[in-house]
Amino acid sequence: GATESELFDQIVILDGKGQVIQVYDSTGTIASPADFDLQGLRPFLSRLAETEPAGYLTVSGIGKINGVYGAVAATRITPDYFESLGDAPLPVMVGIKLFTKDALQAIATLTQGTGYAITPTGNPPAEPSVELAGPDGTPVAQLVWVHGQTGTALRAEIMPGVLLVCLGIFAI
Repeated sequence: GATESELFDQIVILDGKGQVIQVYDSTGTIASPADFDLQGLRPFLSRLAETEPAGYLTVSGIGKINGVYGAVAATRITPDYFESLGDAPLPVMVGIKLFTKDALQAIATLTQGTGYAITPTGNPPAEPSVELAGPDGTPVAQLVWVHGQTGTALRAEIMPGVLLVCLGIFAI
């Protein structure tokens, strides 16, 4: 299911010790589990370690994975009988949706906006922009875009029809 849809670009399975044992990568940039860089997942795994497995919680937010910002969700793979496991560490599954150029273009198409980009929080806040929070709730990046002129989309939709009517009137 998850590997056949566009929901995640990458799904990473870690064993109870935090070692990558399986990677699904729709981007084709990761050839084997050993190639996956865990550095960007560390804040999510640390935050997940602070929670109780019985809570069935997911830690999510924005992170930088292999140099690309993305939406990240990390959760334990919790069997029904986990109470009998004691303090044994549980495996973790992480789903990642990367904010690639194509993903930002899809946002632009849906919103009829332009110039979408993800920038670090160290940059001065741009207008318009939205702060993107990491796993602990603090901003780690901002989504910025070019503010369009009011009515641009409407004019683009209506203008061809108006021109045809005008041509028809002038032709008479």
